[in-house]
Amino acid sequence: GSRTVAKTRIREWIDNTPGCTRIWTFGLTPDWAKKRDVPTQIWPNCPNGASPPADNSKAANFVQWVFTPEGSGGGGFTPAEIPIIELWNEPNFGAAGPSYGEPHQDEGLFGQVLASGTGADAARDAGREIPGSIPGNIFFYGTPRELATLGKAIKDVLPVGVQLVGCGWEDDANVARWMRASMTVDAGGGFKGADLISMVTYHPYMYGNAPQNVRNQSVAYRQRLQFLATEMGRPGLATMPLAASESGYEDVSGPYTGGAYGYSESQVAATLKRA
Repeated sequence: GSRTVAKTRIREWIDNTPGCTRIWTFGLTPDWAKKRDVPTQIWPNCPNGASPPADNSKAANFVQWVFTPEGSGGGGFTPAEIPIIELWNEPNFGAAGPSYGEPHQDEGLFGQVLASGTGADAARDAGREIPGSIPGNIFFYGTPRELATLGKAIKDVLPVGVQLVGCGWEDDANVARWMRASMTVDAGGGFKGADLISMVTYHPYMYGNAPQNVRNQSVAYRQRLQFLATEMGRPGLATMPLAASESGYEDVSGPYTGGAYGYSESQVAATLKRA
């Protein structure tokens, strides 16, 4: 069954990553569990995977199974093996809507801009359905509210020693809008989205030979958290840990022909280290 396949693949992942701090990115809804059809299919082997689940309890049940002992019919994995679950991957990527005047990273001002707008803006955005007409890839075909309520369902079943983090933000022009809406929205049970996570994860990519973009983006996320700490009356948000859970160097002008972006992995690693 599907859980047998999942168990085998999770065990392979753990066996192949000794000594690493593992982050399980939770996403890709099975077609049978989808809430809605997704017009832009970017995973041929997982149609409608960008849809949130129709029933969050099914997602929570799967997570609970992962950490249930084998003797009790579970996957048998431990918090030491999977200490962190990341809520989705780049849910804002390709999303439409206002950016509150925040420029894209390539404009060079990314690290200087705070999230802005009003509470009414955030409340509206929390329930905004993503239009099906937008071009490009869509990693999460849902709303910030749906993302937060999914996070609440997962958070409720996590064993001691497993953190929920989020949400692998992609540094598009709409990241402030999405991050703000998903952090301030009611997630259920008296929790806001911000109450569910212990760390903000983000994906600072570099474009061209510009490692300063990584620093600028990191500064921007700290600024957003400081903004939210004041707006929400939660001082602890200002110092919430940040983690670049994915990064890369996108530049097709490089001389290397063995990779998609023109530079070898060793060159990318050296630039990331410099950043």
